[in-house]
Amino acid sequence: MKINSEYWPKYIDGDLAISWLNRNRKQQTAGTHINWFDNNNVALEENTVTTLIVTEFDEDDGVLATYNTNVTASNTWILFASAMSANTRKITIILKTERDGFECLNPFEHSILISNLTAPQNVNFEVIEL
Repeated sequence: MKINSEYWPKYIDGDLAISWLNRNRKQQTAGTHINWFDNNNVALEENTVTTLIVTEFDEDDGVLATYNTNVTASNTWILFASAMSANTRKITIILKTERDGFECLNPFEHSILISNLTAPQNVNFEVIEL
């Protein structure tokens, strides 16, 4: 799972681009297992559904928006900065799978802060000689 091409960033600036690779426990029964950082995408196990839940929070941790999306047929998802609430200060991401009614034991969960610093405006500076 990468967020804006990074593993576990603390903050982002601009769009939120999420990407991930599929794994299949039935396919990894012998030999060397595919690890977390391998760039090998494999076919999902039969009857598996992948769900992405992205939640925007304000400065008081109030929920501003939640996106709950079936992303089984995809490996990427983008939330454009222009679509985010202007008051968004934190985003929580949960990516999980479900197979035959059983949810995964360890869904991916991560929270990031939104870097929305703006330069001060209408500032007057006074030059003082020393």
